[in-house]
Amino acid sequence: MATPKTPAFLGLPQELRDCIYDYALQAEHPKTSSSVSNRACKEAQAGVWTLNFDKQPPCATYLSLLRCNQQLYREITAYLANDALRSDVAAKLDVRATYPDMLTAWTRIPRPPTQAAQDLHIAVRMRNLFDPGLYTRQRPTILLQPLFEILRCYSVKGPYFARAQRLRQPLKLRTVRFTLTSAIPLEKLVHVYGSPAAQLEALFRKLGELIARLARSGLLVGAVAAMEVCLDGQDTLRVPVTSNIFDEQDYVFFANAGFRWDQG
Repeated sequence: MATPKTPAFLGLPQELRDCIYDYALQAEHPKTSSSVSNRACKEAQAGVWTLNFDKQPPCATYLSLLRCNQQLYREITAYLANDALRSDVAAKLDVRATYPDMLTAWTRIPRPPTQAAQDLHIAVRMRNLFDPGLYTRQRPTILLQPLFEILRCYSVKGPYFARAQRLRQPLKLRTVRFTLTSAIPLEKLVHVYGSPAAQLEALFRKLGELIARLARSGLLVGAVAAMEVCLDGQDTLRVPVTSNIFDEQDYVFFANAGFRWDQG
């Protein structure tokens, strides 16, 4: 008995092709920062941190599909133009922090820039939770400064952080969410002296306080509408960025710490 042939992709009903587009263009495809650790990286300094950006530009799935043939180009273009499907898709970035180094990797590539505001979710996976460098009083913004630089780079350069030139128009972000978690599952750290969960919660509270001050500083007005800080999917702090609540003291605090949104 002859084995039935597998139908070609374009021979599938449109409903099935749409389901495949849903997976290819909206689902999250995990790609942790450890998978790019052996690639050539461009280093950038953010305070005492060294940021490592992949020198290779990220390749979105829709770009590969657009190059297949004219029919796929028309269908993918129509799919991307559907505002209802596009509005809830956030770009996702994985950041592995081992003081004083941070390695970044995209787990969901953002869509092409549009006039609509985008959401950016940054998962910060902390190692060495007990490193004293994270808790020094001489550098109160030590954890926020590299995240601020990543956010600024995304706004002015897009997802390709290592590119030399800026975008013609900076990206405007609707919500920026920082999720703080341990790079090693907490249940595997039960043998560690102290309480890793308590240390992670202390970093969460500290980062939340800084995010609230940053939202009031005026530095992000016109670039970000709101910011969120999450503790490993549990507690969430949401702070709107509004121009009518401007705290000069907070602005001076971050200016003295070297925070500049409009730098090259």
